[in-house]
Amino acid sequence: MRTSNSRAGTHVSGLSFLSDRMRGGSRMTLIFALVFLMVVFVLHSSRSYHGATSRSTVQISQLLQSGITLLNAAGVTVVKYRDANDQGKQVKGLTKEDKKEFVTIADVKSHTIIKGGLLSVYPHLNIISEEHDPVGTTGKDHQVYPDQQLNAEILDATVASSDTKYDVSDVVVWIDPLDATQEYTEMLDQYVTIMMCIVVRGEPLASVIHFPFSKETYWQWSGHRASSSLETLLKGRTDSKGDIHQVVVSRSHAGAVNATLLSIDKDLRVVPAGGAGYKVFALINQKADAYVHTTAIKKWDICVGDAMLRHTGGELRSLKSGRRLTYGDPAKFKVEGGFLAVGKKGAGDTLVQSLMSSLHKQ
Repeated sequence: MRTSNSRAGTHVSGLSFLSDRMRGGSRMTLIFALVFLMVVFVLHSSRSYHGATSRSTVQISQLLQSGITLLNAAGVTVVKYRDANDQGKQVKGLTKEDKKEFVTIADVKSHTIIKGGLLSVYPHLNIISEEHDPVGTTGKDHQVYPDQQLNAEILDATVASSDTKYDVSDVVVWIDPLDATQEYTEMLDQYVTIMMCIVVRGEPLASVIHFPFSKETYWQWSGHRASSSLETLLKGRTDSKGDIHQVVVSRSHAGAVNATLLSIDKDLRVVPAGGAGYKVFALINQKADAYVHTTAIKKWDICVGDAMLRHTGGELRSLKSGRRLTYGDPAKFKVEGGFLAVGKKGAGDTLVQSLMSSLHKQ
């Protein structure tokens, strides 16, 4: 039945009125359907972003970007608690040599930010941290969602070389939420770092180290590139023959390393320093020629340093086997027998053999 336009003031029949209502109802149904679909899409996107959906693969570029974001966020927290003099320092245990190991509120807060943030994106990712989840949490509690928008440098790295996806079961992430805790409580800021190491099938592939008090961040991705901060540092280095004159050692867990080194070469200059991350960077920026540690140490302390040295032309070798370390088995988190790290590959060959021989006699 044809009707005239009601807006023109013409008569509308009962049948036309019913037809209009049906058409109006259809429009409302369509609107509700569209709104419902939009809500479902937004919720799904949000769940996917924050890790509520399962991810069976890991893309290194995105994991690296997440690490950069989270380590910087953790650094802000670390500085905040120190500046507020709210350290909450406690003894969490003793080393094999009966040295106290400390933990602070900042250690735990940093751990929560990094681990929780990573799990928000990769809920099945195998993350090994120096610290434990606070009582009453699941490890997924966090305040920071990592940025998934690749920065220009990482994006450039993905263009230069392929960004391979790996099965999540092949990836292990080691994190040290606050390296050099003792020095942190002693206000020795230069030694303090926050570290994350990405391991694929046992080999350290990428790593991030953040110096929270100087707000410097360095990263590398083997086979791709490094941060401009690290590349700038490398360009400023001088050619080295690989001679070893200055050796950096732990200031708090040195053991008998000083006497051992001087028994091998009395002309060596042995310099104590805090933090495994700091000591590796002493090799990269050529402030030292070698880094020696002869007591037990954990892999979250040295994985980043190992990755950085491999990328920059150095190496880290076990003093027990003389070989490189692997990092794929989370259960094997302790390195017994110590290690030697050098800024130039091959430079420590003679010293490794001498140290292994000397330590074997002790």
